[in-house]
Amino acid sequence: MNKPVYEEGEFMASCTEPVAEVGDLGSAQVILGLLESESVVARVEPVGLVAGFPKAYRVLVDRRHEHRARWVLQPTEFTDAELDFLATGTLGGDD
Repeated sequence: MNKPVYEEGEFMASCTEPVAEVGDLGSAQVILGLLESESVVARVEPVGLVAGFPKAYRVLVDRRHEHRARWVLQPTEFTDAELDFLATGTLGGDD
């Protein structure tokens, strides 16, 4: 996977488009990892403070990668047959 090369400081300035906002840092890091696994450059920033702690975390991407990031993050619907296969490892047949 080839990641874009950024000059010093350019990376942080280029990630300005929010694609997700979650309530905890762990969830934001999972989203960040998913995006990076698909070669989408992203970063996490805290949003607002409550009692000195961030109330949420926003995942930001470069505007050039926003469409791809939204595609990567779109929900996936599985059929019942696919869920059965994932749970059991066997293909169901007509009984």
